Amino acid sequence: MRYELKYYLTEGDYDRFIAVVNEHPAGFVKNYPDRTVNNIYLDSPDLDSWHETQFGLSERKKYRIRWYGDWERMEQPALEIKVKQNQLGTKLVYPLRSLNWDSLSKDIDHIKADLSLPHHLMISSTNFYSRSYFESHCGIYRITIDKELHFGNGLYNLVKPEIPSRWGVMELKYDLTDDQDSDWVKQFIPFQRSKFSKYVNALYLTR
Repeated sequence: MRYELKYYLTEGDYDRFIAVVNEHPAGFVKNYPDRTVNNIYLDSPDLDSWHETQFGLSERKKYRIRWYGDWERMEQPALEIKVKQNQLGTKLVYPLRSLNWDSLSKDIDHIKADLSLPHHLMISSTNFYSRSYFESHCGIYRITIDKELHFGNGLYNLVKPEIPSRWGVMELKYDLTDDQDSDWVKQFIPFQRSKFSKYVNALYLTR
């Protein structure tokens, strides 16, 4: 399990966040090229996962299909089960074969059967965004900054994420075993923490 501490940012905050990361005494540097992250979220017809997240249940799960790069080409996707316990999180990752938009519904049915997922899962929302990656000099702490978010809503046949957002999110991530030494890293991030959820906000924005 790892801590995933979130900080909300608007379009105007992006340069400030980058400056904080670059000037942080932990010596954060980019450890991976920026890339586009694409997600299809799966939920029950009653939106059980959405309600678990919205109301902050201590233990909750989210199901998503994730791939990188071009939205239209679902190459090297993976089914991810995101497990959260308060501020701690982990994920189970199952690589998938490339998917095709024309047969996506059938493909999802096969994925649910192959991985023994709840049979009622369906597409609830989608998003894509640009992600930047940073790592501390010691290699213990990581920061990601997500911007240029776009959302879609599978419940209303708006599967392609075409609704832009004017905000983003920064996350500080580190393992549970490193928490006792994390205060000095957090004290140099002068922004208020948030319970920001892309999934929750996607359904608000696209209704």
